[in-house]
Amino acid sequence: MGAFSLSPSVNVREVDLSAVISSATSSLGAYAGKFNWGPVNEPTLIADETSLVRQFGYPNDYNATDFFTIASFFAYTSGAWVTRIGNSQMKNAGLIFGQTNPVTPPARTIINANDFTDNRELLNDVSVIAKYPGITGNALSISICTSVEQYHLDLSTADGVTLPKFNFKNGASAIRSKEIPYTLTGSATKIDDFIRIGDYLIIDNVRYYIADVQIDKIVVDRIYIGSATPSEIVRQWKYSSEFASPPKTNSFHLVVIDTVGYFQQAGSILETFADLSITDKSAADAQGQSLYWTDAINRKSAYLYAGAIAPNTNAKSAFVGPLTGGTDSSATVGLDEYIAAYSLYTNSEVYDAPLLISGNAITTNDASGAVLANYLIYSIAEMRKDMITFISPPLEAVLNNRGKEAISCVKARQLLGSSSYATMDCNWKYMYDKYNDTFRWIPMNGDIAGLYARNDRERDAWISAAGTTKGRLKNIVKFAWNPDKTARDVLYPADINPVFSLPVAGPVLFGDKTLLGKNTALSRINVRRLLIILEKAIATAALDLLFEFNDEFTQRKFISMVDPLLKDAKNRRGLTAYKIVADSTVNTPQIIQNNSFVGQIYIKPQYSINEIRLDFVVINASASFEEVVGSV
Repeated sequence: MGAFSLSPSVNVREVDLSAVISSATSSLGAYAGKFNWGPVNEPTLIADETSLVRQFGYPNDYNATDFFTIASFFAYTSGAWVTRIGNSQMKNAGLIFGQTNPVTPPARTIINANDFTDNRELLNDVSVIAKYPGITGNALSISICTSVEQYHLDLSTADGVTLPKFNFKNGASAIRSKEIPYTLTGSATKIDDFIRIGDYLIIDNVRYYIADVQIDKIVVDRIYIGSATPSEIVRQWKYSSEFASPPKTNSFHLVVIDTVGYFQQAGSILETFADLSITDKSAADAQGQSLYWTDAINRKSAYLYAGAIAPNTNAKSAFVGPLTGGTDSSATVGLDEYIAAYSLYTNSEVYDAPLLISGNAITTNDASGAVLANYLIYSIAEMRKDMITFISPPLEAVLNNRGKEAISCVKARQLLGSSSYATMDCNWKYMYDKYNDTFRWIPMNGDIAGLYARNDRERDAWISAAGTTKGRLKNIVKFAWNPDKTARDVLYPADINPVFSLPVAGPVLFGDKTLLGKNTALSRINVRRLLIILEKAIATAALDLLFEFNDEFTQRKFISMVDPLLKDAKNRRGLTAYKIVADSTVNTPQIIQNNSFVGQIYIKPQYSINEIRLDFVVINASASFEEVVGSV
């Protein structure tokens, strides 16, 4: 509006009614399962299977069903919230820095970053613990070097050990051996004070890996060709080549190693930390970040949390020690833990994930075996109103249940009640586990959710992801059963979507029903997802109207926002017609007086084809087509 004027003038006023609601929707999955590594009860956004392994570890017999359910989702798309299930019975592997040998720390449980922040005092009696609980932490080992002497030591001048005084010649002939003799001086001197397996001997500038240390000799990895008394023998820290120089005074270098190949290859260096300050809390790197050892480890390490017990700086050789004490809770992880992990997804404001993957949520064909599935449907998806739960039958219903598979699937479906926010398939797949060179039975709901995520990306969420083109499934050796037409005629009226192999098309999803249980538009998943998109987009945009006046201007503004969204959905074949009502007919004086606003959106959705009838009509040669078309 222009400035106030007492004389004739032209005032310019801007009214912005151009706000447009985007129909873009997330296609992220949401899942909770047992894994070997990673934060517990903390949803993590995972991009793909590679990221899944990096964050949560490789599968094994304990968690293969959970792992490959979400891995199957990633075969079609990218992006899912994943939560590791666990409890307080799990323990973190840990270690106390000893002078020469590791000391097993007290058992501790730190399940995730928030837990660490809240319970740092639990680590006052340890040096480091694995960042996450479970036996996987036992695969970690660390090596620390606290001095120049530990970094490299000239044994010709070392107090207490004598190596170079030996002449390696045997008479007139040179000795060819992997065994290097030594002697010790001083009654309290130990070879472990100077040399450790894994370190190196540098003899006349040639590097030898120390494979074993015995009472009177050192065994190296290759033959030493001796010709005379060596001029120099240096013991060098195994990991010295990872650093530019020895550690500074009152500092140490730290290396994190994968001892068994769980994270990378066995013996791989996972992380290195240079010049961690032991005493100076103000020490900082060139970027101004703290180099105080606990601060640096807790800020940067992907594998460790630091406690309070600092390294001992008196040892002559570098410290090497495995983390120990990590335990899983396989015997105690059950329904309560699954519900606790999935319950985090009730927060729709934080976790925008419309595809809820249930895994083996129905374990048996009785009420107790379907508790988790019902929780996912009615306590999460139905409450959020923006999520579809994907469910498979229990394995017992479809594997080695010849002739009874269909009725067993129907019994499982009857345990779930009625909801348009859930959909159920009828199968499990047999797939190859490349990590363990074996085969696994995996429920199909991860694949089905993946189909819809891919469909969202390639087409639209309101298009059914079923059939011989859109519904083709991957990574299947065989199905637990292959329902024929008779079985499919039992499954589909019970709201169960058939999953089977066609002779030409291969493995396919052949249905798009929800579990609504009655024949309405919302009995189809494409219509339910259309409404989810429209409702969420319009509700989000309507937040801008809160605390405005309920007058004709606001009513027009609402219509101007909503109409382009619905027109776009119509143009993209999501619906055939729509009408928006937000005027005085619905916003009556009583509504306005109650501080409310009413907007009504009427839509006619598209209906997917579930049956095709082909009429072949044979007519008389003398008859015309016009005579019979429409009469059959």
